[in-house]
Amino acid sequence: VPGDQITKSLKRFWKQGLFSDVKFKATKIDGDKIWIEIALKQRPRISNFVYNGLKKSEIEDVELKIGIQKDGQMTPDLEDRAKKVITKYLEDKGFRGTEVTVHQFDDVDHPGYVKVAVNVDRKVKTRVGSIYVIGNEALSANQINFAMKKTNDNNIINFFRPKKFVASEFENDKKLVIDKYNEIGYRDAIIVADSVVQSKDDSTRVDVYITLDEGNKYFFRDITWVGNTKYSSEDLSKRLRIQKGDPYNKGLLEKNLNYDPTGTDIYSLYTDDGYLFFRVMPTEIKIENDSIDIEMRVYEGKQARIGKVNISGNTVTNDYVVMRELRTYPGDLFSRDAVYRSLREIQQLGYFDPEKIVPDIRPNQESGTVDIEYQLVEKSSSQFDLSGGIGNGYVIFQAGISLTNFSTQKFFNKKAWNPFPIGDGQKLSLRVHTNGDYYNAVSLSFTEPWLGGKKPNALSVGVYYSYQDDGFWNTSGQSEYHVGILGGSVSLATRFKLPDDYFTFVHGI
Repeated sequence: VPGDQITKSLKRFWKQGLFSDVKFKATKIDGDKIWIEIALKQRPRISNFVYNGLKKSEIEDVELKIGIQKDGQMTPDLEDRAKKVITKYLEDKGFRGTEVTVHQFDDVDHPGYVKVAVNVDRKVKTRVGSIYVIGNEALSANQINFAMKKTNDNNIINFFRPKKFVASEFENDKKLVIDKYNEIGYRDAIIVADSVVQSKDDSTRVDVYITLDEGNKYFFRDITWVGNTKYSSEDLSKRLRIQKGDPYNKGLLEKNLNYDPTGTDIYSLYTDDGYLFFRVMPTEIKIENDSIDIEMRVYEGKQARIGKVNISGNTVTNDYVVMRELRTYPGDLFSRDAVYRSLREIQQLGYFDPEKIVPDIRPNQESGTVDIEYQLVEKSSSQFDLSGGIGNGYVIFQAGISLTNFSTQKFFNKKAWNPFPIGDGQKLSLRVHTNGDYYNAVSLSFTEPWLGGKKPNALSVGVYYSYQDDGFWNTSGQSEYHVGILGGSVSLATRFKLPDDYFTFVHGI
């Protein structure tokens, strides 16, 4: 002392943001020794906080990101985060120029505590006035306008589209404009400048200016394949579906090579035959005038076989109910089509959230195998409905219950009744309809989708009864006439393998 150690310590205290004042004091000096007292003034804690100017749903969206909590300390970082989070949140909703202020008030009932008020002035929602495009020749202003999904003016082509201006959406829309140019061969097109300015005639609107450099238009010329042994270059070119002289479209090239939703791309061709490690790299080897030559550098790799197949997340449905629907078996050659077919079969069960079914594919190139885990999220699939009404002096009532994942194996297990035994994929439904007087009907049906457990042979049985009379009674207390119907049905649905396994034959009585 003096030295930089105390200075560094002082900075570390300030960096924590927990103290409003930090002092180092020398309380005693004796020869070459010094006694130091560190005086800290702690920032106040929060006793209560409110948001003014936000709806309840908006508060729920932002407060977790901000992190204001009762008994927590009120720091400059917390105040700054509140301003940034709320401003960004409202900008994404179209409110530009939002002002956020944070006020602290001493809590007289709790010394050392403050009440915090976050005040939000969202101003008026900003909408797009006009869009001006400069430098465009290949695409009209309307085509560019329509290419943008979220940044839209009052043009008739945008009649049903949103008109609010969101900065982040505008950035995405600029990329869509370039993608549109790339689709028609303008591979070098760029946006050289853009600006957003307040409309002169309306303070709630902004005008958007875009300046383009389209560059030159290019065309595909020669497409050659190297490294392919499984399929001929001619067959691959036919599947690529790009001809010499077509406008250069990098997006279409990528789609036809690696991902087409219809499964007709090159990657699907290989992976459906086990070539999971297949890769293709399109390389521009020559650009001459307006023509581009492409060389497709193919790495086929070895065929991969399926190792382990697992499922996870099925907390209610039994494993075998899901596993019997899968088309991916250990030891088989890997097939992407079989994975997608398995996903569709699981989705059709109706027991899992279809948007959250994820196939986790884990390839091991050294061993030439691939493990697959289908990650599932259960959802409620059973239904109960109750309805009634009054008409012509009668009360009409109907009720029904449909259990789509019933389990007869657990029927006599008391612990499984919570409220019904489920998990085996069977279907049980009961329905009652009555007016309490001259009409009554009841029906019961049951379906076992995998009779015997080895093949998808669906056995369905049902019974129904209805009774109706004329609603009038003679002196003996009997109706003049009545109709009673007792019926039943039984059917068996068998899945065929020819012409393919989508065909099902149903026969019944």
